[in-house]
Amino acid sequence: MNTTKILQENGFKVTKARIGVIEFLAQDKGPATVEEVTAYLQQQGVAADMATVYRILKKLTEKKLLNVLEFQENKARYELATLPHHHHLICENCGKIIGFKDADLEEAISKVEQKTGFIVNSHRLDFFGICQDCQLKGNP
Repeated sequence: MNTTKILQENGFKVTKARIGVIEFLAQDKGPATVEEVTAYLQQQGVAADMATVYRILKKLTEKKLLNVLEFQENKARYELATLPHHHHLICENCGKIIGFKDADLEEAISKVEQKTGFIVNSHRLDFFGICQDCQLKGNP
């Protein structure tokens, strides 16, 4: 991924903070919060406070380079819009978020379109429950 080119093509000034934000989200460790992105930048020695990171995320979202996700936790999470379409499993115990793809779910969307004549432009499907790690630890 050529981060500099992406920024330039979308009219952004190329800065270490903007490059760092995109590079962190490109690692695809799951949707990230402003706090997680800020911590990553600070670990990389990039001088960017949380307000700066929030502004960067907002502008990248406005240019449709990022998707904003909310998982009933009263905070936004961000992921690259270029990631292949996927859904999320959210552990209600530890907060882990796992992305997954399922051809059967995508086929179900096509069936909805066929049966109703409705054109689905986008959709989100998130599952809330308990991850395997928490189950193995005996956490409900």
